[in-house]
Amino acid sequence: WDLQGTVIYSNNPGQIGKRFPIDSNLRGALHGRRAMDLSNLTQAENAGDRVGHSQLLETYIPIYQGWGAKRHIVGVYEAYSDLTTLQNQLDDARHKLWGSVAVGFVLLYASLFAIVRSASRRLVHQMHEISVLGKQAREAEALREVDRLKDEFIGSVSHELRRPLASIKGYTSSLLLQNAQWDAQVQQEFLQVIEIGSAHV
Repeated sequence: WDLQGTVIYSNNPGQIGKRFPIDSNLRGALHGRRAMDLSNLTQAENAGDRVGHSQLLETYIPIYQGWGAKRHIVGVYEAYSDLTTLQNQLDDARHKLWGSVAVGFVLLYASLFAIVRSASRRLVHQMHEISVLGKQAREAEALREVDRLKDEFIGSVSHELRRPLASIKGYTSSLLLQNAQWDAQVQQEFLQVIEIGSAHV
C-alpha cells in the first residue's frame, strides 16, 4: 500500500493500482504501528482471497525509508496467514479442555455430595442429641442451653459451608457462561479456586 491507500504490489495482479478505503488497521500502520486483525474477507480488497478461505489473519507492517532523522514511512506491507490448521488445533484443544472441565465438575459435585451428605448426617445426629437433651431438661436454664447449642451448631455449619460453596458456585457459573471465552490460564485459575474451595469444605 502507498500512503493514499493504493495497492502498489499484490500477488493478485488485478488489484495493483486500485485504491481502497483506508481502514483503522491500515491507518495505524501508516502512522508507524504494526496491526493485526482476523478478517472474514468481506472487504472489497479481499475479493481475490475468498477462494478456499473463510478467515485469514491480516498483518500490517509499516515500510520505512531512510535512516535516523530522515527515516519516514513510504508504505505498508500487508500479509495474510491461513488459520485453518491453527483453528483445527484450537478446536481440538477446546474440546479436550471442555471434556476435562466436565470431568472435573463431575468429580467436584460427587465430592460435594459426599461432604453435604456427611454434614447432613452429623446435623441429624446432633439435632437428635439436642432433642434428647431438651426432653431431659426440667429447668429453664437447661432449655436455654439447648437452644444456644442448637443455634451455635447451625450457625457454624452454615458459615463453614456458605463461604466455599458461594465461591465454587461463582467460579463455576463464570466458566459455564455461554458467551464468555476464557483463555486457558484464566480457566486454570478458576479451577484452582474451585479446588481450594472444595478442599476447605
